[in-house]
Amino acid sequence: MRTQALYIEDRRAWGDTGPLTDLLKIGLPISAIDVIIRATNGATSNQGQPLHLDVDRVEILNGSDRLHSLSLVQGLVQHSYERGKYPPHILTEAAAAVQEQGYRISFGRFLGDPLYWLDPGAFRNLTYRFAGDLTISATVGF
Repeated sequence: MRTQALYIEDRRAWGDTGPLTDLLKIGLPISAIDVIIRATNGATSNQGQPLHLDVDRVEILNGSDRLHSLSLVQGLVQHSYERGKYPPHILTEAAAAVQEQGYRISFGRFLGDPLYWLDPGAFRNLTYRFAGDLTISATVGF
């Protein structure tokens, strides 16, 4: 099976309040979704506030049905277990530096699995949602 990489969202701003939600507008079968979340540290530093502590939920939904729902910490653990290594990341406390963490949501046994995948056409309201509250501060947060 031939695979193709697509961006669902790239560099979308996440507001101070409320979850980030949108439709998954893809018509092709989905083998995996790589979730990557970036946040810029405060102007002076970010002491003891890694990104994974602020992201409470990463979800794939169809209406009220949850197809995937994990905190960022749980997603990192699942990724580590399934692949035998911690996912790529950037953690730093430096002033105005960018932190980056994420993991892969797999819908098959491996990337490009021809037998198992997520078929967006089988769902009427396929959406993604990120929930959490980023610590907003010039001295101890983002």
